[in-house]
Amino acid sequence: MGLGLSWVVPFNNALGFFLGAIVIWLWEMMAKKNADKYAIPLASGLVAGESLIKAIIAMLATGLGLAGMNN
Repeated sequence: MGLGLSWVVPFNNALGFFLGAIVIWLWEMMAKKNADKYAIPLASGLVAGESLIKAIIAMLATGLGLAGMNN
């Protein structure tokens, strides 16, 4: 599965997955109960927040006429 994902997932996303896994691993080493309770909701919120921000940026760029400008 990892090999298949490497063909379709850009490096910046893969790097984010890796760094997130390291952060959660360290968090679990320090406070397992706390990490078990909050890790998935935190990750879900970050993913949803990133998507919302990208949508807002796209709408603002379109509204301001910045999309498709070649400088």
